[in-house]
Order: sequence, then C-alpha cells, then structure tokens
Amino acid sequence: MYSSQPYLSKKTPRRRVPRPDSDPPATSPGAAAARFKLVFFSPAPNTHAILDHLFETFPAHVGRVGNYEHVAFLSRGTGALPQLCLLPIHTSMHA
Repeated sequence: MYSSQPYLSKKTPRRRVPRPDSDPPATSPGAAAARFKLVFFSPAPNTHAILDHLFETFPAHVGRVGNYEHVAFLSRGTGALPQLCLLPIHTSMHA
C-alpha cells in the first residue's frame, strides 16, 4: 500500500530539529537569504565564471557559511531533458 507520508521506521523518534544558534532571527534583513539555497545547472566550462559572478555580486548572501566565504558544492553529472507532452488547453468545462 502506498502512502503520502514519508517512511519512518518505528525505531525512528519524531522530533523537531533545533535551529543552529548561527541562524539570523526571522525578522532580520538577511533572514530570507539564509533560509534558501541556490541550486543551478550549467555547462562545466561556465560554472566557475557563474560562481565568481555570484560571489562578487552578492558577497553578503551567496557562498557564506559561518566564517567561510566563496563556498559552493559542485557535482558533475549527465542530465536529461525530456520533452513534455503538450496537451491542448481547454478553456471551458463540459460535463
């Protein structure tokens, strides 16, 4: 049987993970930027140029983790971009 709930074994306690003390308060100007991670895909030859541009343009928000700056996680991979099946759009509903 399938369930929309994530799998948790009976041995896994359900608990809330506390926020680290280094997170800014939710009302600070940088709070929104601290809650999100930027994920992008690019051709390998362009990746470092894109990262350099982001680090220079947004030095207070992009690539900062604790006392470190210009932080990025890079992973090579082969992707696929399948064409979506385009269906006609119905402007009215008929019973």
